[in-house]
Amino acid sequence: MRKKQSVIRQLNHTNESKVLKKITASTLALSVSLLTGCASMNQAECMNADWKQIGFEDALIGRPMSRIGDHRSACAQHNIVPDQEQYKVGFDDGLERFCLPVTAYEFGKQGKTYNNQCPTASHQAFITYYNQGREYYDLKNTISRYGTQISSANRKIERLEKDIAKKESRIISDNSNADERLKLLRKIQDYKEEVGQLKTEITEHERSRAVNQNKLSLLQPPKF
Repeated sequence: MRKKQSVIRQLNHTNESKVLKKITASTLALSVSLLTGCASMNQAECMNADWKQIGFEDALIGRPMSRIGDHRSACAQHNIVPDQEQYKVGFDDGLERFCLPVTAYEFGKQGKTYNNQCPTASHQAFITYYNQGREYYDLKNTISRYGTQISSANRKIERLEKDIAKKESRIISDNSNADERLKLLRKIQDYKEEVGQLKTEITEHERSRAVNQNKLSLLQPPKF
């Protein structure tokens, strides 16, 4: 160790709960459908469709009325035409449930996009509760992002410090000459500067994360 330090010195110096459950389950199904790139309905679903129920479920998870166009396209492949009248009846029922304040809050909390489909009578209240939920989502997202950045910076520091240790070992090796040692020392200095910058970034990210965690802790869920 003394030899290592000596050589280096010498060279240099991270009634509504059911509605919410329905939304969560339907959202999961939607995610799977999007990921797999499937049509909105397959042949069996088109043949046995309860269009009123389908309209209800589409509205309940925040899809627009135009969603029936996707079903029409999917079922056309099997020569089946959706019952648009029944779909609309179900959609209107689902929309009435969707536009409730509790759904609005949960919708925003999940980071979903609201497409202004609620009628004028409930639109403003929906926006108010949706924005409260969205604030929660945005704060959680921001906190998570800072956590990811902190973890990434720590991993970089760990890799750099391992490289520094290897280069320091090479410096004190009998197999290295003066020119190689000088190059290694310069590289070590570069790595140490990068480590310093990363540590500064971590401190800033931790401070910002703490600020957002405090904001999140102060958020109160609305009373419905």
